[in-house]
Amino acid sequence: MAGGGPGDKERFEAAAARAGLSVGTGPLVNLIGYGGKPAGGDIEVALDAPWTLQASPAPVRLALYGRSDAAFDALAAVLAGKAPAPGKLPAAVGNVPAGTGCPA
Repeated sequence: MAGGGPGDKERFEAAAARAGLSVGTGPLVNLIGYGGKPAGGDIEVALDAPWTLQASPAPVRLALYGRSDAAFDALAAVLAGKAPAPGKLPAAVGNVPAGTGCPA
């Protein structure tokens, strides 16, 4: 896990533990706050707004829209394969049109 702001790492690690995920092994998850820059990795997660994802080279890109414990629990559940990611982009992000979501 990389990136994020104050408290994000702790919230992500706690949510990952609750979802049964190990942090420090497996795919690299990079958290990007508003105004942050993509840093690569396997999974790029925009925390506040999706626009940072347009410059990301990561093969998996998710927009979280929040930093609450519940938001991080939802992210961890998706990463663990325990929940779908049913959301849709509210606006275009680069060449990805508004209304696009994760494939089922």
